[in-house]
Amino acid sequence: MTVRTASVITMWIGILYAWLGVVFGPGWRDFAVGLAIVGVGWMVYGCVEYCATQESVQALVDSSRDDDEEMAA
Repeated sequence: MTVRTASVITMWIGILYAWLGVVFGPGWRDFAVGLAIVGVGWMVYGCVEYCATQESVQALVDSSRDDDEEMAA
């Protein structure tokens, strides 16, 4: 399981927990906990996306440098 998949699953668990807390329980405390779980999942997903973007940007920069070196040679 990748980090992205785990973070999406965490977000959905948080949404489900928040919904169940409002429907079947005293609500607000469970809703807040569910939103906190969603927030953690969302934060992890965002960090993974940022890192993946940075790697692809770095790969583009590296390939651009390689092309420049080939043209200069």
